[in-house]
Amino acid sequence: MTTAQSTLESKIQSNMIISTKELADLTKLNKRFWETKRSHGDGPPYIRLDRSVRYFWQDVEDWLNQKKENIK
Repeated sequence: MTTAQSTLESKIQSNMIISTKELADLTKLNKRFWETKRSHGDGPPYIRLDRSVRYFWQDVEDWLNQKKENIK
């Protein structure tokens, strides 16, 4: 595990805020995907700090869980 991965893991465990790039890295989805979701109002809750956008991992996880589809 690299230092960057270790840092991300500790942020997740402590529910710290993460950047859009970190969110993209964690979910293996392009940063543009998250920017588009945010601009269309269809993404997880976020906070804006000046020009920076940040997410609480728990909010992202809750949003992802709501998107689960029942497979039968």
